[in-house]
Amino acid sequence: MKEKTVYFTHQIALYSLFIMGNAVIDLPQKSADEFTFLGFLVTVVLSLSVNLVLTLLICRLFSTEKASSFKKTVATCVAVLVAIFALWCAADTFSDFISFVGKVILPRVSPFLITLLFLLLALFFITRSKEASLKFSLLCFWGIAGVIIFFLLSSVRDYNLQNIFIFSLPTLKQLYHQSKPYIQNPLLPCLLLSAYNAVTFKKSRLKATALGITVGYTLLGLCVLGSVLLFGPYTAGRLDFPYSAAVSTVTLGSLFTRMDGISYLLYFACALTRTTVCGYVIIEMGRLIKGFTSKKL
Repeated sequence: MKEKTVYFTHQIALYSLFIMGNAVIDLPQKSADEFTFLGFLVTVVLSLSVNLVLTLLICRLFSTEKASSFKKTVATCVAVLVAIFALWCAADTFSDFISFVGKVILPRVSPFLITLLFLLLALFFITRSKEASLKFSLLCFWGIAGVIIFFLLSSVRDYNLQNIFIFSLPTLKQLYHQSKPYIQNPLLPCLLLSAYNAVTFKKSRLKATALGITVGYTLLGLCVLGSVLLFGPYTAGRLDFPYSAAVSTVTLGSLFTRMDGISYLLYFACALTRTTVCGYVIIEMGRLIKGFTSKKL
C-alpha cells in the first residue's frame, strides 16, 4: 500500500459502504417500535467505541515482529475465528442482495444469472489489488451519498415527525430489544473492519476508522430515518424492504413517477463492497495462519 494519506478518503468511503452493506436493504426490522431510532443511536456509540479498541488490539496481535510462540498461537486462533465470521457475513450479505434483486429489481431474470454476475464481480475485486476496491468505493460513495440525500429531501413533505417522537423513556429491556437488530447488523459485521485495517494498512489509522464508521452510520441512519418518518416504525419494520419502499414513493411531477431506479447503485455497491472486503479478509487470514504456523516465524 502507499502512504496512508493517499488512501485516507478511500478508506472512509469503503468503511461507509461496508457498514451499510445489506443493512440498508433490511432495516428497520419487524421488532421496530417508537424506540427503534434511539436503539440505532445507542448502537452507533457502541460500535464506534468497540471498533476503535479492537482496531488497536488486532493491529498489535497480527504484527509478526518479534512474535512469541504464545502470541502466534493466539493470533492463529483469532485469525481462524475471523475467517469463519467473514465467510458468514459474506454469505449473509450475498443472500440478502440476491433475494432483493430477484424480488424487486429483476424479478423476471433468472436467479442463477444474477448470482453468477454478482459472484464474478466480487471475485474480480477480491483477486485484484486492494487499491481497486478502495478506488471503487470512493467513486461509488459520492453518488450514493447524493442519492440518499436526494431521496431524504424529496420526501420531506410526506414525513410525519410524530413517528420519531418519544413520549416516555424506554426501559433497559426495551432499549436492548430495539438495539438488537442493529447490533446484529451492522455492528457485528463491521468488527471485521479492524482485521481488514490490520492486514491492509498495517497500522491502526484510528482517525480514518472513526470517520469511516461515523459517516457510514450517518448515511445508514438517514435511510432508516426516512423509512420511519414516512411509514412509522411499526409499518416500516413490517415491510420486506423498508428503504426501497420509501424511495419508490418519490415522484417528480407527472413525468418521473418511478425514481427508485437511481437507488439501485446504493444496494449494489454496498453489498459488493461488504462481500469483497469479507472475501479479502478470508484470504488474508489464511495467509496469516500459514505464516504464524510456519517454522520460519
